[in-house]
Amino acid sequence: MRIFLKAKLKGKKEIETQIRANSGADWIVLPREIIEKIKPKKIKQKVRYRGIGGKEFESPLYEVEVKLEDPKKKMKRSCKAKAIMVEIGIPLLSHEAMGKLGLILDLRNGSYELK
Repeated sequence: MRIFLKAKLKGKKEIETQIRANSGADWIVLPREIIEKIKPKKIKQKVRYRGIGGKEFESPLYEVEVKLEDPKKKMKRSCKAKAIMVEIGIPLLSHEAMGKLGLILDLRNGSYELK
């Protein structure tokens, strides 16, 4: 089951968007249009990664602030995590960010909570 969260993503600017939580991504993955809107800080010139199917890509590595709210507890959390840019696709939350946020996924019910 895919779990999408409402999150605020911040660089120099902030936007609210849907981000997929249970993707298995090592870094936060953001489409170019979101990177261009939030203008995050670049922390490394280029990183290489393999996409689906094994194809190699390069992207700058960015620092992005992620803000989430637990809808049941009304608890808010934020963290900074590393992100890469892709040309097209949906935003994906990384393992790093999930751990820093204390995000617990309930795959049976398609829900989540912050611990």
